[in-house]
Amino acid sequence: MTGNLSRRLATVATAALLGTLLFGTGTASASTPGWQFSPAIDTSLNPAIVGTGYNAAFVVTIDNQGSSNISALYLSTDIPKTASNVSPTFVGVPTWYSDATGNQIASLPYTCHAAGDGPLNCSFGSLASGLRVKILVAFAAAAPGTNSGLTTPASCAVLADTSAWTFHFTAFGNGNTPTDKGGKSHGDTLCGQTSVTTSSDQNYAGGYTLDTSAIATTGALNTSNKQTTTLFPPSTAIAATVEDGLADNTFSCLIAGCDHRFGEWSRLSVNNGGLYPAGFKIQLLVLGSIVPGPAKTTNINLIHNDGTNTYVISQRCDATTLPVVSGGAECVIVTKVGNNFLITAWLNHNGGGRGTYS
Repeated sequence: MTGNLSRRLATVATAALLGTLLFGTGTASASTPGWQFSPAIDTSLNPAIVGTGYNAAFVVTIDNQGSSNISALYLSTDIPKTASNVSPTFVGVPTWYSDATGNQIASLPYTCHAAGDGPLNCSFGSLASGLRVKILVAFAAAAPGTNSGLTTPASCAVLADTSAWTFHFTAFGNGNTPTDKGGKSHGDTLCGQTSVTTSSDQNYAGGYTLDTSAIATTGALNTSNKQTTTLFPPSTAIAATVEDGLADNTFSCLIAGCDHRFGEWSRLSVNNGGLYPAGFKIQLLVLGSIVPGPAKTTNINLIHNDGTNTYVISQRCDATTLPVVSGGAECVIVTKVGNNFLITAWLNHNGGGRGTYS
């Protein structure tokens, strides 16, 4: 009797100990780590809205505020591997900083798959306690309402947004064991949700510039799509967008030149608006059938509203009058493309533009 009781007590004790180990491990593993995306994924380099297929930039910072070192740190995303934009369009060179001083420290060894070479995969090696690593990554923006997300851990669950493209940057750190106390486990997947408002409207285009390729609204010209707008970004690493199909009263137009306005307003934003002294080039292609009869290539001009003033640019760009990008004045050139009219202008200020004639 005594022997049976002893064996039963031993069995219960063993089961209790095993349960404690199992539940203790699970609880520690799921606790909040002492490392984090800090303060959050930064999307401030982008315009307020990014056109589908254009680049969206993300500044990712991983901060090890735990008391121990992470021996191996990896960064990826939960964008599905089947997604057309799973591969980043740009992967920058990471930088490391000290939490104590905020100063950049010497670069540490790392590897990242090159842009276009499959899903994001970076290995930052070890990240000592009190250090943080920062990297700029860009992807081609997905359509609004596109949401990714892992089902485990639950911290990766996505908050759906029909106007945005949402996904997570995911980090995994090896170093501490799953039994680390105080929520400092480096053995978990860390999820950093990020969201960018996007647009698939044919009358909107643009995002973060990785090169100076043209940014253009799309669609065949017809009475429902009277105009397309093209912006040639003057530099890289800026936010640049164009938009047309806007209401007639989008910009104030009270000067005499507005009496002969035609086409649509085009909204231009280079480097988030304002003056751009170096100048930039735009093109408005206007449906020929809506251009008034008296308007010719020789007398068509551009109305420009710079956010404060509205004025007409009639100065022609030629060999003696250089465009503003070449040190001259704002100017225009007007040509025919089939039955349609192409207004090419060089500007030094953001705002709105549309055709007129004198």
